[in-house]
Amino acid sequence: PFRIGAFNWQNSLQVADEQTTGRDSVQFRVDDPTTSDPFDSTLVTQIFPGDFSTAVDWNTGINLPVLFRGSWKVQPALGIANTTTGPFMLRNRNTNGDFVTQGKRFRFSATASPTLFAFLPGFGVASRIRHSLSPNLSWNYSPAASVPVEFAQALAGPGQPLQLRSDATQTMSLGLSQTFEAKAKTAAGDTAAGDARKFRVLSINSSPISYDFEQAKKPGRTGWVTDAVTNSLLSDLLPQFTLSFTHDLWRGAVGTDAASFAPFLSSVSASFGISSNTLRSIGSIFGLGDPSPTGSRREQDD
Repeated sequence: PFRIGAFNWQNSLQVADEQTTGRDSVQFRVDDPTTSDPFDSTLVTQIFPGDFSTAVDWNTGINLPVLFRGSWKVQPALGIANTTTGPFMLRNRNTNGDFVTQGKRFRFSATASPTLFAFLPGFGVASRIRHSLSPNLSWNYSPAASVPVEFAQALAGPGQPLQLRSDATQTMSLGLSQTFEAKAKTAAGDTAAGDARKFRVLSINSSPISYDFEQAKKPGRTGWVTDAVTNSLLSDLLPQFTLSFTHDLWRGAVGTDAASFAPFLSSVSASFGISSNTLRSIGSIFGLGDPSPTGSRREQDD
């Protein structure tokens, strides 16, 4: 990125070229000319000696200065993105080897990531616990745009319907991170209480939930975009241990009027590793041993 004062100008350019050899076939249905029934169709198979494609993609955007840096940390941004899926320039067998391009449209976005704190009384080996809550709120808007016919044909292929328009999108997303951090108790009369060990009791990261206001305007649709939420748990009490569980949120297709909100647990995963550092870290939390791997060496030197 290029930095101009408080503005960051980001650019990305990607080029991908692919070529395959060997027999390749495509099947699609067309109207049957031998019958007057408009619902009759016949299956057509096209055989090709191979396939090829060259894609060139370019995106750019400007990150504006951060607002409310000491509290809400709002980061607005202005970008220029493709009007539909796929690269900006494309050539393949559907274009007879010629490059076709799609258009660009503006993309407006803003993110806010404040951090809130609360202090809780301690328990066990903890004298005090600090709870930090970090929501991550993001907003994205892109206006509607048309897609050139030549580019739509390059993406769709023979026999497939053309997507000649990209609808407007206005999405709001909310993610959440929480951390419970404790300060270990010190012995009575210890003058180094300010240097008491701190450790993470529990960290919870929740994946974002998104809502599309433009989608909600369509008949038979709702604005909900996210179909599942994943929560990940970490703790210094069990180093190298990770627990993740996912809940499906809807009964039915997300974003439709027929779907009902009915969360249920769909998957659970856990990972755990044990090493000498793991046992040393656990022992140091409860005041057993030296948390430093060089502790035994210092004792020998003394």
